[in-house]
Amino acid sequence: MREEFFMISDVRGSPETVRNVVSNSRGLRLLAERVCGKDVKRFFFLGCGSSYYAALFGAWPLLYSGVQAYALPSSEFLFYYSGLAGEGSVVVGVSRSGLTAETVSAVRKARENGAFTVSFTTGVGSELSRECGESFLVDVGEEKSIIMTKSFVGLSLASAIFSSEVSRNLFGRDCRLAGDLSKLSTSAEELLKRESLLQDMAYARVRGGVERFVFLGSGPAYPIALEGALKVKETSYVASEAFHTLEFRHGPMSTLGEKQTLFLVSCRGEGFTPSKRLHSEMLEKNADVIVLTNAQEEFEKPIWVPYVESEEAATLLSIIPVQLFAYHYATARGRNPDRPRNLSRYVERF
Repeated sequence: MREEFFMISDVRGSPETVRNVVSNSRGLRLLAERVCGKDVKRFFFLGCGSSYYAALFGAWPLLYSGVQAYALPSSEFLFYYSGLAGEGSVVVGVSRSGLTAETVSAVRKARENGAFTVSFTTGVGSELSRECGESFLVDVGEEKSIIMTKSFVGLSLASAIFSSEVSRNLFGRDCRLAGDLSKLSTSAEELLKRESLLQDMAYARVRGGVERFVFLGSGPAYPIALEGALKVKETSYVASEAFHTLEFRHGPMSTLGEKQTLFLVSCRGEGFTPSKRLHSEMLEKNADVIVLTNAQEEFEKPIWVPYVESEEAATLLSIIPVQLFAYHYATARGRNPDRPRNLSRYVERF
């Protein structure tokens, strides 16, 4: 029997993480109300690595709400955009540890410029929390692996609920995610029951010599595509990249015919029909495509994200089967996903 690493235990803890975040929705609502009392004009969501992708997902409810909202890597904000964040700005730092050097420096700079700062972190009493005017602690339990899995789910969900509440406060608009909150943990549990299927799929790609992966997603699915590509890359050291779904036609389509696997996150939403059309084109070219969707009747043998209707909820939960695949692909290749080479739990300096 193959040795189990901490990463897989962390992934299996995602339903509990979801329950913890949803149970504290009131805290997120009150946080949003306090922030909206600051005469807000614009929002910046910051993070590094997986935490940046969580910030990008978390910002989504605001990106189409009408308020100015941006999601940036912490270092890009620090070096090039911090001058835009002064009075009337809210800068949200996302970090698992709360110790990531670029994120701490970025929110410190924003605070010095007069911006109001908020943190989302799993680290109790962290430096990032102390730097910010408000801090929200995301309870994910202990995550032992260097690789972010359940913490990505928790940070993404908490920041997205916060953004949804901000949108409701500022514009009276209810985000579609809100209607699915009670179903999220049940859906996550059902996805974990497909671990053996994802394991078989991963082993088949190892046996077939697949060492290149492409992840596609649009709207709220794009951060999930980015995170999926990173999970495979950092655990297995293979070529993996992400694109907005329809951008695949503009150059990357030329790689069809090479030995690679594509993951398409295609959930019901504004971009659903065009993504289905692209999927059909890829199959006509004999591409190896794994589809993650909440519309199982629209595809042949997809990975189904059950029970949730909103695009935001389904796309977030679709990261769970990707994490399962990444884990089993890495271990089948003899990698230790808990301790990827050249990586540490957080970056102390830059």
